[in-house]
Amino acid sequence: MADKEHAGAQCKYHHVCGRDIEGNPADGLCILHSTDPAKDARAFAEALAFHREHHGDSFIAFVFPGRADFAGTKFSGAASFSGATFSGLAVFGGATFGERTDFGTATFGEQANFGAATFGEQVDFSAATFSGKALFAGRQGDREVAYIFAGAEVNFTQAVIDSPDVVTFLQADLTQCQFLDTDLRKVHMVGVK
Repeated sequence: MADKEHAGAQCKYHHVCGRDIEGNPADGLCILHSTDPAKDARAFAEALAFHREHHGDSFIAFVFPGRADFAGTKFSGAASFSGATFSGLAVFGGATFGERTDFGTATFGEQANFGAATFGEQVDFSAATFSGKALFAGRQGDREVAYIFAGAEVNFTQAVIDSPDVVTFLQADLTQCQFLDTDLRKVHMVGVK
């Protein structure tokens, strides 16, 4: 069918993005959800900026092409990246998350950097997949360390870690972390509580 026949047809995830189908009509997806590896990165970035301004921080099932740069971003309320796919480098270094952050079932295809990120009360990485290097690191001050995940309940239940030493916890407070059915033999830990 021609694209014109699908003009105005809603994306399968319309409740998240509020967008119409773009690209291949058979996929039923907008540019934010499209799995097409050749999708236009500039058009995606423009759609993402519009989405954040008008729909907030719900990125459920988004497929981020190339580098996803959220370094230093402040997420005011709950942020959901549930089911999101990060094809390239995912940078969350120095980001500040609100009371609840959801990365459940997210896929990190290359590297993920959460260095010096600050999390609220609840963080969910359950069933997330880490295929490339992932860093969860606290901040080093003049005399003391601000541990990542300090005071947060963190769920890494059934996380998939593809290779040994892919995930590193550096200066992390893991006292309220759940790792049920996650192979911790593949995790590198330094300076953790």
